[in-house]
Amino acid sequence: MVKVERYKLFFNSKDFEIIYKKSLESLRKELNNENFFKHIVKPALEKRYCFLLYLDGKVIGYQLVQIKKKIIEGGYTFIQKEYRGKKYSKILRKFTYESLKNEIKEVHTFIRKNNIVSMRSVKNLAAELNIEIEEKNIYDENYNLIGKTFKTKNE
Repeated sequence: MVKVERYKLFFNSKDFEIIYKKSLESLRKELNNENFFKHIVKPALEKRYCFLLYLDGKVIGYQLVQIKKKIIEGGYTFIQKEYRGKKYSKILRKFTYESLKNEIKEVHTFIRKNNIVSMRSVKNLAAELNIEIEEKNIYDENYNLIGKTFKTKNE
């Protein structure tokens, strides 16, 4: 059975610790881990903008988001490798959105160009929730495509 829970200190914080450690290899490949923890993880945990995904009682993923001025300004979704491609990130994102929709007015996120599965997941979820999204290509200083931003409005 699939279940999503909002992070709560002393309730499921050990589960977050377990899954976060499993995500460190991915984080090291993609991001500056020190800044990520300081600027994304720590504030998300403090404000409870962290959501844990469970399958049959075992934590298999998480989502962290940043909210500034009622706008979700990105975040990070991690699903353990062996569970990817099974629509679990969509379940996690949907729960996150449904939990926060009364606290936000927009969602902005960036997805790297090689993460086609996440882009598809965001588009499918927006369609399912009947939310309009604006998609924009993002280029580096040499005009190489590095990813896409997705912006939604909470009506």
